[in-house]
Amino acid sequence: MGPVGIQVMSLSWMGKPDYPDSVKDSINAKVTANQRTLQREQEVKQKEAEANMTRAEAAGEADAIRTRAQAEADAIKLRGDALRENPGVMQLEAINKWNGTLPQYMTAGTSTPFVTVK
Repeated sequence: MGPVGIQVMSLSWMGKPDYPDSVKDSINAKVTANQRTLQREQEVKQKEAEANMTRAEAAGEADAIRTRAQAEADAIKLRGDALRENPGVMQLEAINKWNGTLPQYMTAGTSTPFVTVK
């Protein structure tokens, strides 16, 4: 004859389980630690995103400054080339800027504006 015993067909629990305080504290501490870790990871990702955005803005601004400076240098070069090819342009610009009044004081050896003395 074999061993005789009780066979449990079902087990039910009335009410909610009551765990010892040490187990509850341990579970709460682990959940809190996980939440803090996730929060720190999110903060790091946000800081990295902000840093990347700042870097991108700075790079864009530097590129814009570089482009403006290059355009200005090109314009100066073109103007210089044009003035070297057409020396009369400088005199024409001076005439266009003249307001029609002669200088109040003239020093020795100077001539009236736009009049060449030979």
